[in-house]
Amino acid sequence: MGQALSEQKPEDSHQKRDSSEARPIKVKTMSQLQQLETLYNQRIKIDENEQKRYQGLLKFVLDTMISKMKQTTPEFNNLYRETYYGGSFFDGLKIGSTEQEFDLNIVFKWKAQHAEITRLGEDKKKKNFCYIEVTKPVLSPSEEKITFMDQGVKYLSPIKMFNMIKKSVDRVLTEISLTIEYEGKKYRVTRHEYAPVTLKVIGNGMSFEVDLVPSIKFDFDALPPNSELERHVVPLCDEFGVSKETRNFMAISLHRADKYMFELDFHDVERRILYNRGCVKKVIKLMKYLRDLKGGPMLKLWSHLLKTSVMHQVLRKPKSYWNNENLVNCFMDSLRNLLDGLKRKSITDVFFTNVNLLDRIKNNQVIQDNIGQLDRIVKRYDRDGDVMDVFK
Repeated sequence: MGQALSEQKPEDSHQKRDSSEARPIKVKTMSQLQQLETLYNQRIKIDENEQKRYQGLLKFVLDTMISKMKQTTPEFNNLYRETYYGGSFFDGLKIGSTEQEFDLNIVFKWKAQHAEITRLGEDKKKKNFCYIEVTKPVLSPSEEKITFMDQGVKYLSPIKMFNMIKKSVDRVLTEISLTIEYEGKKYRVTRHEYAPVTLKVIGNGMSFEVDLVPSIKFDFDALPPNSELERHVVPLCDEFGVSKETRNFMAISLHRADKYMFELDFHDVERRILYNRGCVKKVIKLMKYLRDLKGGPMLKLWSHLLKTSVMHQVLRKPKSYWNNENLVNCFMDSLRNLLDGLKRKSITDVFFTNVNLLDRIKNNQVIQDNIGQLDRIVKRYDRDGDVMDVFK
């Protein structure tokens, strides 16, 4: 009996070996969703610790600058209301593969009942720009410094608001000798001028730019009554549950675009439309990453254009569509929607439906080159079904 068992063992082990050799080796492959998530986490998502470091230094620099600007420039002290933290970093749309930059609005004090938005869209090339008429009967000396007269009417002046910030910043930078100390380390702070006043902060392996944009903040009561804008924006806010507290907008000074008119901007409403919409912010960041990766003509597709294209998808699609499990479809559908907009030569502003953002691209070849690039990307995906091919 013992012999029979011992004779059986080699045969059993041989059979087991044969059966194991016959079984195919299982290779674990990642799904399309997992591959896209891995790309996002490794290449696009911002490192949280780095984010905190930059936020800490930014807040310290801004607090120091604003405090000293108020001390050195009395009229700025009289007119400063608050700093509004806008831009992709604070919208949750910054991607880790790009330089650090921040867009901040320096909001001036001006009561809504003392101003009237007027002549909106008078310039057909700037339909989202307006004049702000001053209705306050008597102004303080500080308030007078940011106004101008035109044909007997007094208006707020974008260029004078810009110059006040610029002068205040320069005084402070001279006083601090272009140096700020934070947590025992020194950083160099300088200014250069583009459309806004821009601070450049550098030191200890960190470097970033801060745009300081002069602005006036209004609630919806200041919208031109019974205007096309009001009739469009109010139902939009109702649909997306925008609270009364956040039903506001900014009149922004972009003096190089216009010295006399302000651009109207609904940033808080934008944030609400994108709020709690599953993977929508991932989709926008994936599109920005793809643009930067491909380079060339795609770099002409600026971030606000890409965001606006996706926001139109948000307006059309139900909330459930943006479930993270549907990330691959959401991303590819958004690329198709962008391609469709380029082919139609029309991607309209979400709030000013008569403003076509693509009018900014003067060279038609840029649009054609992007159509060609995106068309090839989408067709390859439709043919092979591999989302990672999009990034090759």
